[in-house]
Amino acid sequence: MSAIPQRLFSEEEYRRREEMSPFKSEYYRGEIFAMAGGTPRHAEITMSFGAALKRKKPRQCRVYSGDAQIHIPQNTLYTYPDVSVVCGKPEIVNNALCNPILIVEVLSPSTRNYDRNEKRLLYAEIPTLKEYVVVEQDEERVDVWRKDSSGAWVFLPMLDGAASIHLDSLNCDINLDEIYERFELDGE
Repeated sequence: MSAIPQRLFSEEEYRRREEMSPFKSEYYRGEIFAMAGGTPRHAEITMSFGAALKRKKPRQCRVYSGDAQIHIPQNTLYTYPDVSVVCGKPEIVNNALCNPILIVEVLSPSTRNYDRNEKRLLYAEIPTLKEYVVVEQDEERVDVWRKDSSGAWVFLPMLDGAASIHLDSLNCDINLDEIYERFELDGE
């Protein structure tokens, strides 16, 4: 996020601009940030993860693509995670979901640090969120941050040689083969 904003926008101004814009952008504390498009690898990994979740989720849960915006009223963030899951009735405010239990971000070189650090802390302010998952593009690695019973966030790095990850929020396992199915990691 930039250090010196040129102009601060209200949430209402942002929403009006976003509705009219052909491009997606994030909003945070008055600033608007253009979102870059992803690579074919990013898109396929995102779709594979979402499809795996769709197959394994409990019936009362819904899986959303990166076109579904998330809003966090506690910190003003409006953003488009790669995949999100809501169980039960979706809470929608200003056309944005406010109650995901699971968020998945497929990391890009330009967003890796932001997604793992600042964005993770912003997502942690969502009261309903139980797990935050980051997926690497250039290696078979999926790390999870999980909220424990005391409300503290615990980092669960993927162990070397692991073939799957467990998602407590949906009580399911996702195999790495389902996510990285047709990729050779040294090239597409």
